[in-house]
Amino acid sequence: MASPFQFFRKHTAILMVVLIGLSMASFIVLEPLMQLAQNPGQLQRLSLFLLPLLGAILAWTVKAGSGRSTEYALWGAVGGAVVAVGWRISSVETSYAVLIGGLGVVAFGFWNIAASLDSTGADRSLETRLGDQTAIAWWPGKSFPMNGAVSAVITGLLMGGIFGIFGRAIGSPASPATIDGQPISFVQLQGLQQRRQLAERFLVSLVSAVDPQSAQQMQGHFTIGRRFGQPLSFEQDVVMGELFRREADRMGIEIDDNAVKAYIERFTAGRMAKIPILNQAHQMTRQANSQIEQFSQMAAQLSPEMRKSLLRGPEQTKQQASNLVAMASSIPNGNRLGGELYRRTLRRIGATETEAFDALRQEIRILTAVEILRPNRVMTPDEAWQQLRQQQVKQALDVAMLPVAAFVDDKQPSGPKVKDHFAPYREVLPNQLGEGQPGFLQTRRVNVGVFTIDYQAFEETVKKDNPVTDEQVTAYYNEHREKEFVNDFFRELPEDNPGVKATGDDKADEKPKKDSDTPKPPDSDSDNGNAANSSIESTQFVAFQDEKKDTKKDTKKDTKKDTKKDTKK
Repeated sequence: MASPFQFFRKHTAILMVVLIGLSMASFIVLEPLMQLAQNPGQLQRLSLFLLPLLGAILAWTVKAGSGRSTEYALWGAVGGAVVAVGWRISSVETSYAVLIGGLGVVAFGFWNIAASLDSTGADRSLETRLGDQTAIAWWPGKSFPMNGAVSAVITGLLMGGIFGIFGRAIGSPASPATIDGQPISFVQLQGLQQRRQLAERFLVSLVSAVDPQSAQQMQGHFTIGRRFGQPLSFEQDVVMGELFRREADRMGIEIDDNAVKAYIERFTAGRMAKIPILNQAHQMTRQANSQIEQFSQMAAQLSPEMRKSLLRGPEQTKQQASNLVAMASSIPNGNRLGGELYRRTLRRIGATETEAFDALRQEIRILTAVEILRPNRVMTPDEAWQQLRQQQVKQALDVAMLPVAAFVDDKQPSGPKVKDHFAPYREVLPNQLGEGQPGFLQTRRVNVGVFTIDYQAFEETVKKDNPVTDEQVTAYYNEHREKEFVNDFFRELPEDNPGVKATGDDKADEKPKKDSDTPKPPDSDSDNGNAANSSIESTQFVAFQDEKKDTKKDTKKDTKKDTKKDTKK
């Protein structure tokens, strides 16, 4: 009996080449392919490349010793392409038709290659090949003859049906959810999950590029279940998002690219990053000052070494708070997301700008619908009644006065005795050192005065004495709109703003311009927002100079005309 490894021993050199090639592919090609497969739609698109490649490799490997491995590899690639296309078609009838018909043709092609040569290696004509007969065993020891080409085609048709059933089993299981009587297939659910993952990965990556600490708080930003106080699984949450997306369609909620950019800038602007840092520094400073004040009150009972040791902790806390304030001051107020960081983020997540914006746009629409339709917490009748009782119920107290003179003797303590009793407790509050212990330190007292005015009467007086017209309001706005009325939270991204200086590779693409053609750029220390404002002010100044020139020209013309008229007279 021949050894089952005879084929491998016979074709050792060829199989070693195949093994080395697959190893190189696993180290070089598979890693970037797996990264691309994590993005929406990439796995389906990659199947059109991977399945034909896999079919060609398998066919070439099996028929490596036939002398016609290249032809087998081509038909193997065609078979893989048929399977990939059939699995991607959503219609069941069309999918089965492509798989069964396509694999039938591929099977005929394999048979045609195998039957094209006789035992001596000579070519055979098509008529001779079509006349071949093969024995089909339908029971042990029993068989019947059938045409070779027909048997190959029937085998391909059966394989097409098997691949169709297998593809539907792994790609289209029972619908996991139903909305308004319409089932959501597994493929649609997978698309919803991939869109949510892409939108969250895009937003988190942008925030992480400018503030890595804040990026951790952005995890699960688009989760809907927690907004209703109900934890949901990821699949349930994306189905809930699909419900709100349809509600957004019904309400006509639209999000354009400018709204998406403004949403991104809410989390990448420097001013928003300063707020939590400054709040943390303020809390640390207040806690340290409270501890220092408490230790100062106990200074009489503490030794200098103990007091110094206790104060070391609050001083370190205040130093950390100062470092946080310095760090917040170093953050610019404007948008910190430059064009280079933006493009680098897109390359890192492996998606195009259109794909990332579309995914983020849909998730923003979903959150907008959630905020509009989410029910507000309504106070129950019992809670309303308890709140009313706290505000309206009155209580009466009976007070019994005790005469102090009945408990005080007529003997007056001596001066040194009073001084000795007062000195240990002069810096402590009553009951501070223990229950019933004396204390003579009085809490700080503040005299507060309140000054109120009648706002309505004051407003009427101002309107009567100094009336303001609509023309004055318009003139004041036009004069100060670039300084007092600029909204820092709704500016375009730097790469879309022509007033921002180019950085990195963008400078190499710019052509040199004359100083007279463009306004001078702002200082390098200014942020993107200041750069944009400086550009606008410079443009207005140039326009104002042009208006002055036109006015001078018109004035000279009018003067010349008047002079000619006077001369004629």
